[in-house]
Amino acid sequence: HDKLIKVFEGSGFRRFGNYWRPTLQTMSNLLENRSTRLIEIERKLDQAFEPYYTSQQYLRSEWQRIYPLRGDVSLPFFGLDSDAYTALAAKTRIIFHLAANVSFDISLQASRRANVDSTQTMIAFAKQALRACPSLRLHYVSTAFVVGKRHGLLFENELRVNQDYWNAYEQTKLEAEEIVHAAEIPSTIY
Repeated sequence: HDKLIKVFEGSGFRRFGNYWRPTLQTMSNLLENRSTRLIEIERKLDQAFEPYYTSQQYLRSEWQRIYPLRGDVSLPFFGLDSDAYTALAAKTRIIFHLAANVSFDISLQASRRANVDSTQTMIAFAKQALRACPSLRLHYVSTAFVVGKRHGLLFENELRVNQDYWNAYEQTKLEAEEIVHAAEIPSTIY
């Protein structure tokens, strides 16, 4: 029975409906506190999932396959040492990349650091993981805002058409989406 390794990232998970919000908010708060020991994170995550165990036995069995890791998706190797990073890549079978800064009022530089750099780091990781698992797939969550200030009929394959942007978020999510397209790895963009 393979272990599932999931990196809970940034604000993206908190955007998924009310059912998961309290649990994933708890996870995010725990994982953002870098001084928290992993054993404490595991205990608190188990407590956060406890209300769902009784109604969903499946969730309890799946939770046993999740290992929390403390890292930062915007840093090379997620801020992990090379042995931990290599081991993580060797065990990874599927990647969900949701990390992003969704603020509309930050600078282009700050938005690129959060949205573009983290995607480049995730692509590098996916390429390494792909060597261990040829069936690996990256699931990348983008945004409809990549269209910028365009109007009228828009097509999926018309990503960059010299559009202007309302803010740095729109521009950097488009840049990140282009990186995923260019990576030549199995991926789905949402």
